[in-house]
Amino acid sequence: MSAPRRPRSASSISSSVSRRNQGGVRGAMPHQLYMRLTCLEMERHRRGIEREAAMTRVRICDERSRDIDQEMVEIKEELRRRRMLGEPAVETVIPPATPGTRRASARGASINARRDPPAAGDDAPMPFKY
Repeated sequence: MSAPRRPRSASSISSSVSRRNQGGVRGAMPHQLYMRLTCLEMERHRRGIEREAAMTRVRICDERSRDIDQEMVEIKEELRRRRMLGEPAVETVIPPATPGTRRASARGASINARRDPPAAGDDAPMPFKY
């Protein structure tokens, strides 16, 4: 079995400029120097476009992160408010399945039984504590 291949990334891509004219600029012909200069300018332009795209992605990620933080704060405040008012933390009730449907299977019935809140007289603990 052969060795696993290393993943390629943007930094592993070498430009064609570095491979051309390994002897340097002193021994090169003028047209080769102009070509090298042009290739370097094109590479700089491409890298600039890549950089702008990456910065845009970073900005989008930062904005989403701020939105997530804000939503988490709002949810925590709502949970604190409900605790102070004595409201139950879980308000959703899943309606019972009708016979003959998929949810009425044995597996579905056990899932629904776990999700249904305990009756008023039960002293069973709630499945989630906030």
